[in-house]
Amino acid sequence: MKEQTLSRAYFGSTGLVLDKSVKGSTVTLNWSHICPIGESCTYEIERGISKWSFSSYKTGIATLQESITESRGTCYYRVKASTLNSQSDYSNVVSARVR
Repeated sequence: MKEQTLSRAYFGSTGLVLDKSVKGSTVTLNWSHICPIGESCTYEIERGISKWSFSSYKTGIATLQESITESRGTCYYRVKASTLNSQSDYSNVVSARVR
C-alpha cells in the first residue's frame, strides 16, 4: 500500500486544512478546523509573495472563510488558529493567481 503525505498542520489532535478558489480578482479562502472542546478559536491569515515569506494579513477572524480582493499576480496564504491559551501550527500553504 502506497503511503500518502498530507500537508496538514495540527492543533492538538485536530487538523487545520486550507483551500482556496479564485473568481476574477476575488480569492476566497476556506479552511476546516475543529476547535478544542470548551475553547473558542479565532484565526489569522498570513499572506506572502513567496512560499517562504509571510506577513500577517488579518487577525481575529471567527469564521472559516474569508474573501480577499487581489491585484494581478500570485500570492500565497496560510492560516493559524488561536485560543486564549495556545496557538496551532500553520495550515498548509495555498497559492492563488489572479490574472
